[in-house]
Amino acid sequence: MTDAKNAGEVRSWYDVGQSDPFTMRYKIPDIVAGAGRQVRAIEGTSFTRIEWRVADSSVADALQALFDVKHLNIRVVPYP
Repeated sequence: MTDAKNAGEVRSWYDVGQSDPFTMRYKIPDIVAGAGRQVRAIEGTSFTRIEWRVADSSVADALQALFDVKHLNIRVVPYP
């Protein structure tokens, strides 16, 4: 399953590379919750992975690091 995110620049909703209070309190929990729903939604289906495509490579790197820490099986790739 492929999901393209509107994350074409730093400071977008999906930019989790900052450790400011807003990111920590609102953005990260919201993104992790949505990602978790996607992971659960493909359980028991023929889908074997989820791939998020984002335009900015630094945003992609930060999201991938977050998903790795949270043990969410989602691959994040930069896709300009």
